[in-house]
Amino acid sequence: MDSFEELIYPMTMQEFFTQYWGKEHFVLKSNCGVCKDWMKNLYTWDHFNQYVNQYPDIKNLQILNYDDNDDRFCLDKVKSGKLNQPFFTKKQVYDFWKNGKSFVIPMAEYQNEGLVNICSGVENYFGRGCANVYCSPQPNSRSFPPHADSTENFLLHNYGKTKWTMYKEFKGEKPRTILAEYELEPGDLLYIPIGQYHKAESMTPRISTSIHFPNKKNQSLKHFKLGKENRSPYYNFKYFLNEDSDSKS
Repeated sequence: MDSFEELIYPMTMQEFFTQYWGKEHFVLKSNCGVCKDWMKNLYTWDHFNQYVNQYPDIKNLQILNYDDNDDRFCLDKVKSGKLNQPFFTKKQVYDFWKNGKSFVIPMAEYQNEGLVNICSGVENYFGRGCANVYCSPQPNSRSFPPHADSTENFLLHNYGKTKWTMYKEFKGEKPRTILAEYELEPGDLLYIPIGQYHKAESMTPRISTSIHFPNKKNQSLKHFKLGKENRSPYYNFKYFLNEDSDSKS
């Protein structure tokens, strides 16, 4: 799957841009085995394990509620000195995970080819975006409080079950009126327009991938700009490896 059209199918592009874009959230429940398998494989526990086991030689790791006071550990900001937080050992990071802390991996789109492809496809219609991965080890792992984002947000559910609460209010207001609640599973897609308040709660161990994008400058239905952003391609560096070869050294 590498296009925006495929991502929102069976909704049509005309329906999305005229009825939902910037106005209203929607949920697409996956009734397609191929689509569900694609989303389940987009980011897996194997991807997560490979990434976090390289700590501290990684970028962008965040640990939510690491101090039981709703503070967020940001590895990059600790390394740069922008945050006065302790620098944790790999064992300490592992203990945070065992104790139920949610991990966030921002800007994860180049961790595998599938993420690069879907981001590139959506960027035909939106500005340069990125993929954030949210991993929770157990039910009720603390996530972000109700908030609104400054980007168009497409939530792809990869593993487990997540409860989403959508609020009537948009940016500039305080979230107080619940508009809808959903329990989403692997293969399900949630679109959240810019500025709409929302909250996610893990009902099981879960992986969710958020691909989110700003609107292109002066983008409108009357003056619509179409074209891919200048994203570098994904290359398979195993291309020349013959893994089926019977030759011996």
